[in-house]
Amino acid sequence: MAETANKKFFISTFTVGIDGKGRVSVPADFRKVLTGKGVDEVVAFPHDSLPCLICCDAGYLETLKADDEDSDLFSEEPDSLWVKVFSQAATLPWDGTGRIILPPRFVEIVGAKDSVAFTGKLETFEIWEPQALEGHRQKALVRIAEDGARVRKPRRGGGGS
Repeated sequence: MAETANKKFFISTFTVGIDGKGRVSVPADFRKVLTGKGVDEVVAFPHDSLPCLICCDAGYLETLKADDEDSDLFSEEPDSLWVKVFSQAATLPWDGTGRIILPPRFVEIVGAKDSVAFTGKLETFEIWEPQALEGHRQKALVRIAEDGARVRKPRRGGGGS
């Protein structure tokens, strides 16, 4: 059962080629998640501190907007969300072969040469230059080891030990 049966979340990491026009194939597992939500496009925007793109469906942006609705119209917070996410986002529909075209500014942000890595983060996924992703992953593993962090099993049925 090597095949991923998951259709709700973006999981795993896939490396795919990118051509000179910025075309990349969205991994089939990720397309299944999106089509399961009834969408045929990816919304992408730059991460604010890492050399990658955050990708999601439009419904995820609705969640961000809803989380922000209680903020003061004249506060800095809505402007931050607008500047960091909405003003930089692009809708990227895929073609009949499952490819999207990354705009040149996105290719530059990622630093992609001949391939990109898609890595799942449950409700979103990221697009990285593969070596940069591996460096980021290794730093995270060191940090986790230093902090002694452990992944805990979820409690079932609302109780128990």
